[in-house]
Amino acid sequence: LGVGRNFVTAADFVAIQALLPHNPMVDGSPVLDRLRAVKSQREIDLLQQGIFLSEAGLERVQVDALAGMRQVDLIALYRKGVADAAAGLSHPVATAEYMTLGARAKGADARAVAGDPLKCDMVCTVGGYASDMSRNFTFGPPSADQAELHAIAERAFEDGLAALIPGNTLAYVHRVTTDSLARQGLRSYRRGHFGHSVGQSVFSEQWPFIAADSDVVIEAGMVLAFEIPLYIDGLASFNLEDQFLITADGPVVMNRLPRRLEMVG
Repeated sequence: LGVGRNFVTAADFVAIQALLPHNPMVDGSPVLDRLRAVKSQREIDLLQQGIFLSEAGLERVQVDALAGMRQVDLIALYRKGVADAAAGLSHPVATAEYMTLGARAKGADARAVAGDPLKCDMVCTVGGYASDMSRNFTFGPPSADQAELHAIAERAFEDGLAALIPGNTLAYVHRVTTDSLARQGLRSYRRGHFGHSVGQSVFSEQWPFIAADSDVVIEAGMVLAFEIPLYIDGLASFNLEDQFLITADGPVVMNRLPRRLEMVG
């Protein structure tokens, strides 16, 4: 029997083995990961709904965020936007928020001030399917260095996205993105992955990953979150991330919000 070890605790695995002593059990995760990598239309619809809801939450942040708010206040704005947009849906909805406020990550009780960057890396789960996206803001106008850092991310995003097509390996996308960052001056930048699959899992990031050692070939029907994280202590923590449905003709973005750096407050 093949078992998805990502979904079964070690104790439960031992208990199942004891209940089925005559049935050899093996880790079936690699096979299940392959099956989950290409999505059905129902799965695609749930992942698209998650992006719609996340963007509704981020729009609420963009409109209502003010200097003086704490991280918990900003998360509350996002959750309110999601909840309002999700009213009437039959599927359960849950969110996880990975916010970084400030040029250096601030404590939970610290309040936003003019010039603070804000990274919003948001996971919205609809019917058990977790979507993933990120947008970045500044309280008031960004500094010249913050604006340039985000522009670097935007350019690298476009370069990597051009390689995110069926037939290419995920390692190739990683290499193209890394090379783009190097050409723009970030020659020492290293990143384990530039994104991942999404779907039904115990965590929003699931196999396959857009990693340097991934020989996985991109296929139509995959849904991948492509991201460019740039974290510089004392300047900003930015992560630019969209979710894409891979089609025979290339990637189709599930997001509608622009990727540019926006001002709040």
